[in-house]
Amino acid sequence: MPGYKTHVVGGALFYIGALFLVATYCIAKPSIAIALEWFLCCIIGSLFPDIDTKSQGQMLFYKVVAIVLLVLLYKKQIALFIWTALLALLPLLVHHRGLFHKIWFIIALSCASVFFVTRLYPAVYSRLMFDTFFFAVGAISHIIFDVGGSKLKRLW
Repeated sequence: MPGYKTHVVGGALFYIGALFLVATYCIAKPSIAIALEWFLCCIIGSLFPDIDTKSQGQMLFYKVVAIVLLVLLYKKQIALFIWTALLALLPLLVHHRGLFHKIWFIIALSCASVFFVTRLYPAVYSRLMFDTFFFAVGAISHIIFDVGGSKLKRLW
């Protein structure tokens, strides 16, 4: 089982590949700031599957959730605050390497995020599409490194 440093490096490697694909096949030619944003989304994604266990990813997740909850409370978005708080409890209810280590869940979560956030803020659609794409790439890199690490351990 790789540690968080391995997942960060794996996320960075997958980011390079995904950035090459986006820059080659999409209209998007990112500025340095946007490329950095995508890189951060990819790194956060590479730590995300471990939010269901005590880890660096979980600590980062709950710090971000706390900030989001405070902003929602400040903006008086009570319904969104309640949904976010309830969803933040999900990692505490599932077992490690369960739901958060399923590629279908990562893709569904990314699509649902784009769907619901763009209903509230339609102007961010294209930016959010790329951010969630890079997040999903990072999360999938985590799953691949976990599977690869498990198989390598069995060989030893």
